Amino acid sequence: ADEDLSWALVIYGAFLSRVPARHGEALSAFEEAVNLGSLMPSEELGDTKEEGEAEVRIGQLLMQQGQTDEARKRSLAGLAIVRRLAEPANAAPLFSGLYAWALLHVEPRDLRSPETALPLAQAASDAAHGRDVKYLDLLAEAYNQAGHAQQAVTLERQVLALLPDPADRVDYERNLKRFQTALRKTPHK
Repeated sequence: ADEDLSWALVIYGAFLSRVPARHGEALSAFEEAVNLGSLMPSEELGDTKEEGEAEVRIGQLLMQQGQTDEARKRSLAGLAIVRRLAEPANAAPLFSGLYAWALLHVEPRDLRSPETALPLAQAASDAAHGRDVKYLDLLAEAYNQAGHAQQAVTLERQVLALLPDPADRVDYERNLKRFQTALRKTPHK
């Protein structure tokens, strides 16, 4: 039950973090998710994906507030958690995908590693047989950040082909435009 609540808090915080006026509430939701994770018996669950993602998202918000040192500390803690979850050879695609996402979106930006994220995103997408739009989009983002905009454009078009409902396509269409812009700036890749 605590794990479900922790995950709900991460989702709620992610939703709130999209609205600058609600960043304080988002930060509180992420902190509560981390606190719940630390209360869970470690021999039962160990580090949780909720705790790891919450730490990375706290780092993002702190960076926006200009708190670079604290952002780095929280982001490194989150990266360490999601890395441990993704390391086992038999790790679920969810963990590989989460670690890849963290490596692509962590703040401060110098902690990002698209080269490390790329095989993780590929593994998550492969495990879903290339049919999960979130993993395909993640893989496209990894390619884009690694300087391979053409592959990113190709993958994002695959994502859009899997989404017939226009309401579901908005964020992915925005990503496609961003990747196409990157491709125009670096036509050799």
